[in-house]
Amino acid sequence: MADLSNQQINQSYPGLLTLQTSTTGITQNPQSLQDGLGNDTGFQIAENRLEGGNLFNVYKPNTPQYTGIGFNATALNPNAVQNQLVCNGFYDTGLYDYSAITLNCITLEAGTSVDVAFYNSQYLDTYGYVPYQKITEVNINTTSTGIKTASFSPSLSFSGMGGGLVWVVYRYNTSGTPVLRLANNPSLNVPFYMGWAMFASLGLVYNTAGTMAQSPFRLNSTSGNQLGFVLNTASFPSTMTSTQLDTIVSTNATQPGFILHTIR
Repeated sequence: MADLSNQQINQSYPGLLTLQTSTTGITQNPQSLQDGLGNDTGFQIAENRLEGGNLFNVYKPNTPQYTGIGFNATALNPNAVQNQLVCNGFYDTGLYDYSAITLNCITLEAGTSVDVAFYNSQYLDTYGYVPYQKITEVNINTTSTGIKTASFSPSLSFSGMGGGLVWVVYRYNTSGTPVLRLANNPSLNVPFYMGWAMFASLGLVYNTAGTMAQSPFRLNSTSGNQLGFVLNTASFPSTMTSTQLDTIVSTNATQPGFILHTIR
């Protein structure tokens, strides 16, 4: 900012920024930012909003009570046994923090619980897009059926990463093949509920045979397009490496539905 010390108003006002309307202050309606001579700067400002012709508009969006992919009352058959991780990708806007996660437990198994971890994303040759670094982990008690909620401490946040692909990873705590069944997501278990626009923006890759361009989720396959897979490992690694990814035993992971509680 220029030094205005010892300058008269009639000498300095052309370099000052003002609102288009000088008597109202900032309101909910966008106003142009102008210099002291009334020339528009190309920016408009309002309460919780900044925009311009050559900018992405910046504003405070309405905050929903919940986000996530949702769930219905249709039970999924678990496609993992003990000591395995079920990995599924989903799209997050990067706008909100979350206080809790909710699942729908359809059938139960005595003494069983579910650990849920969230990972950001990485791209690796051979595998395509896969989980990368663990962000948080929470345990959900499933000793009875119904809606189950577990709180994050601290809150879960993908902020600063922007919108993009995030991974939710499930671990069934049981001594054998799980009997526990969680509710399906309402998208009929189609993994690309993130939308084809997001799918395309991740970029196509050549398959391992080098014969065609395909989905970025190839998972060491010449035709794999799945956004879910099962790892034959018992723990949530802090960073997912090719050592864990080499244990992929299935590329047809079911997608349990969930909702995330947004923080206003």
